[in-house]
Amino acid sequence: MRKIVKAQEPRLLGVYRRTKPTDYKSFRDKQTLREYLVKDQRGICCYCMGRIKPNESTMKIEHFLSHSGHPNLRLVYSNLFGACLGNMKANADEHCDTLKKSKTFNFHMCTSASIHNEIKYKTNGEIYSDNEQLYNEIGKPYYYDDNNDLIKPHGILNLNMPELIRARKSTLDGFIKANLTGKLGTLNQTKLKRFRDKWAGISHSDELEPYCMIVVHYLDKKIK
Repeated sequence: MRKIVKAQEPRLLGVYRRTKPTDYKSFRDKQTLREYLVKDQRGICCYCMGRIKPNESTMKIEHFLSHSGHPNLRLVYSNLFGACLGNMKANADEHCDTLKKSKTFNFHMCTSASIHNEIKYKTNGEIYSDNEQLYNEIGKPYYYDDNNDLIKPHGILNLNMPELIRARKSTLDGFIKANLTGKLGTLNQTKLKRFRDKWAGISHSDELEPYCMIVVHYLDKKIK
């Protein structure tokens, strides 16, 4: 996960909200809304950071505080995000908004300092936090108990489901192989910072790489 900086909302969203503040279903310009959300998030899911595009086949419009429980926020731009489809398959482990549904995730991607400062990554692809509430809500890795039963402490978002762990590890391994293997002795701090700023999106305004923050976290530990 990463902190999201929102731009100005779509003009038509504001116009519509003034007349029908809770009628999200009838808002017709959802395609423009998707485009704005994807641009704000630079092409990645607000939760798992997988790739999303502004279409219904790769993303959903997520209500951070639920559509059902907070009708006054249904059309408020700060409550709207772009989320991936979250593994919407039969008998599949769900994640992101597909699992979250109407539950409350207590760390807002725009305003919570914890999103920026307290999420960490292991080189094996796991995501974690020393903030126990945050760790519980993003979900912990699956494990087998003493009876050899598979336990899935998926929390609210299930960001440590095996598929996502593998995706993050593959991203980090690919970066290391392409840019660092055999070169760490010759890469100075300036070059490492350039890599870091590129993956964090600081040095450009283009789309971010999927699962980019595992690379950012890895480089942050290399930069002294």
